[in-house]
Amino acid sequence: MRTQIGVIFLASVMALAGVGTSFAMWTQTLNSSETVHVATFGIAWSTGTVYTSGDQQGLVTGTEDIVNGDLVVTINNAYPCVDIYIPYDVHLTGSQNVWATLYEIQFNCDGTFDPAWIIDFTHTYGVTVTWTSPFSGLIRIHLGENAVPGATYTFTNTLTCHQYNEG
Repeated sequence: MRTQIGVIFLASVMALAGVGTSFAMWTQTLNSSETVHVATFGIAWSTGTVYTSGDQQGLVTGTEDIVNGDLVVTINNAYPCVDIYIPYDVHLTGSQNVWATLYEIQFNCDGTFDPAWIIDFTHTYGVTVTWTSPFSGLIRIHLGENAVPGATYTFTNTLTCHQYNEG
């Protein structure tokens, strides 16, 4: 009988402890709200004056313009063996804390342009562009002796850039 009373007592204590705990438990809820404003990324060309070297400097003329974000250069009165220089730079236009890495240049030309005529296009791979350090480059074209009188030659270069910490 004593054992039964002890078991009943112990069961009662446990039941009351559970009921007491469930009523004595306090709760509190914490909430969090975040807003992230993403920076912008942008790059653009700018250019200096197209110039030439050689005996007839000044007769070969060039114009440069930025059209829809593209650098457009037109050279007039070029002739074989003249050096034509196109200075340019790449600068940032997005948020000041977002830098760029110059990644790849793709050269495209029509079927009549001889790719060997571009003898220098400033190396850009892996160069980092910051707000205080734009990239300055130079395209140098030297028309070969096989340039056809009165011909028009066209070519394009596409410069790909990434946010500087992207692979």
